Formats: sequence, structure tokens, C-alpha cells
Amino acid sequence: MLSVLKGYMQREDYGGYPPVVKQEEEERKALRVVISCSSSKPAESAVYNLLKGRAFGTDQPIELILFDFKGIHQDIVIALASQVVTAGFTLLKDVIPTDDPEKAFKDIDVAILLTPEHSRWTEVTSLNFNFHLYKNLAQKINTYSKNAKIVIVGNMAPVYAMVFADIAKSVPKENITGLSEQVAVRAYNAISDTLKPEFRYSHGIHVFGIHKPDVTNSHLLEKRQAAAVPHTPEIKSHGGKSVCVYSAVRDLEYKKRTFSEGVENLKWSRMAVNKDLQLTNSNSRDYFVGNAICCHLRNWWKGTTNPVSMIVESNGQYGISKGLFSSFPVTIDRHKKWTIVENMELDIATFYAIADHVKYLINMRHQIEVYLLKDKTNNSEVNKINEEPEAETV
Repeated sequence: MLSVLKGYMQREDYGGYPPVVKQEEEERKALRVVISCSSSKPAESAVYNLLKGRAFGTDQPIELILFDFKGIHQDIVIALASQVVTAGFTLLKDVIPTDDPEKAFKDIDVAILLTPEHSRWTEVTSLNFNFHLYKNLAQKINTYSKNAKIVIVGNMAPVYAMVFADIAKSVPKENITGLSEQVAVRAYNAISDTLKPEFRYSHGIHVFGIHKPDVTNSHLLEKRQAAAVPHTPEIKSHGGKSVCVYSAVRDLEYKKRTFSEGVENLKWSRMAVNKDLQLTNSNSRDYFVGNAICCHLRNWWKGTTNPVSMIVESNGQYGISKGLFSSFPVTIDRHKKWTIVENMELDIATFYAIADHVKYLINMRHQIEVYLLKDKTNNSEVNKINEEPEAETV
């Protein structure tokens, strides 16, 4: 259907729509990017940002694969693919809507795995619903695209990253990541709203565990100087150095009344995040997630000079057990290799939150092991039945 639509769009009598990829760009190898659960609204936002060059650059062609499981809103997936073609993105080499996992995950470079979630689900309910989903995705990527870069998106991304790593044994652990930078952005906004109009720009917020932003190393810039040089942490203001968040809060007497309630004691649990997001406009919320995905990929692809937040496998840093997936501040070099930033000074509340997160992740790890054992047992029983000889008929 889409090939017919493309051919019709590029006819001269159609009105002069540009070809999907400019001729001079065809020489550069396109990245094959798959988005799962592509019938969701965040997928639409991620597609738009990807094809505007906000992840891999404005000169990187993309072959986009829109995947959703068979029977799940395939009409929405096909409609999104049609809209993408109609928009005439110059970076788009091809778009493939499909419900065939083998077709979707064969020879891909990047997999953006969106997670079905519901505000009424508990953590156990979410894991029960999504375990087999991630098991299937991990098996396909393990078979067809062992070197793909993985980005898991969802409020329980560290848990699903553990599921993925347990199933996809051939995929390097450093290629499995989860999205957490959006939590830091929400914390930036909370601080800016708390301290306005004196300060409007902050930096140095890092996310630990699952959804815990730490502001110990965060500094603020005055509104006038932030506008002049928006991304320079070391900039001097008219009155001297940039101001530590805690100092600014103490000086402005917001410590107990506003700041503690708005930022320090904010519950970043899954249910709290859902409740907070329900109060926002759905379109802006979906755009926010899509933009955060592209920010994550841009950091991974281009490298970073300052630490950014990313969910990766722990090697025992900050008291988080080795093998667990958690959000950490990381730096990324030009070879796309991330490194956890160690020995950062943390607030005492962050240490307590990390301890709680470790207990939670270990509990989820036990749940995952139960699901894996059940699957193994069921498969063994099925194989045993298949191997039994048929009874002879007399």
C-alpha cells in the first residue's frame, strides 16, 4: 500500500512532493530504526523527532519500521506510516508498518521499545502483562540483530531491561539501556518553577535508581545570564559564580515551605508519575516523551561532555548490586561507549531512596526468575509430550 502511495506522491501531476530521500543522501547508509507499540501516541512524537534529525543528525537517512503485535491497532500503525510518507521528510528512506516480528527486527541498528502501561496497574500487574512481550522482543533481537542499540521506555524500564538482558544473551549488556533523562528534565522544571523569577536555568541534576533525581550537584543561573549562555555550567554571573541549588533555596527561604514539598519529597514512583502526567495535556505529554527519546539517542550517538542520566547495568556503584539495571549519571565517548560517573556527592535522602530502589529491583528480579522458571517448565512439558511415542492401535 505504501509503495503505491509513494509512487503516486512522486508523480509530477501530484503537486511536486519531494522524493522520500534526496538523491545525494542515498549514498549514505540508512539506519534501520524500529519502534515497538507504534500505535501509541509517544511513538508518533518519537517518529516526528527522529525524522527531523533530532537524534542522529540532519544528514542521517533513516529506514523506519513501525511494529505492533498482530491484531493490535494495525489500522493506526498503517495510518501513521501513511502520514509519515505524506509529510515528505527528507531523511526518510523507507517506512515499513508490520506486525511480523521477524520482518521488524531483522538487521536493525536501533530498537525503541515502548511499554504498554495503565495508570491502574500495579508493578506486579505491569510485569505480568509485559513479561512475555519483552521476552518475545528479546528473542527476536537476539536472533536477528545482536548488535542493535536498545532503548527501553517506560516507568518500569529498569525491570524490563533485566528481563531483556536475561533473554537476549547474545546482545552486549552495554547495548541495553533505558530512558531516565526525562525525570531530570521534570526536576529541572520543578526547580525553575519553585525559584522563579530569580532563576530559570539549572544543571547538574542526576537520576539514580528508578525515578530519584538528586540535586546535590545542581547549580542555578540567573535568568538574564542563562539567556546569554544557556548551556555552560561554569559561566560566571554578574555577582560571581553560579549558585548551588541548596544555597539558593536557603537564601530564598523556600527550604521548608515550597522546595521540600515540590522537589525533595516528590514521590517519583510509577503511580506518582502517572498521576502527575494525567494532569497535563496529553499532546504535550506525548511530545515530551518523544523528545526525551531522541535526546537519549543523540547523547548516545554523538557523545557527551557533561554527565547525563541513563538506565544501564550496574557494576556495584552507589550501593546498587551488580547486574541490576538502574539509572546512573554517565558520560559517553565518541565511540558510543558509556561510563558510569563514580564517587559523586549525594544527598542523604538519595542514599535512602537508592536503598529502597535496590530492594524493589531485587524483588522484581525474583519475580522475573519465577516467570522464567514457569516458562522453562512449560516448555519442558510440551517437549516431553511431543517426544512421547504414539500409542499403537490394535
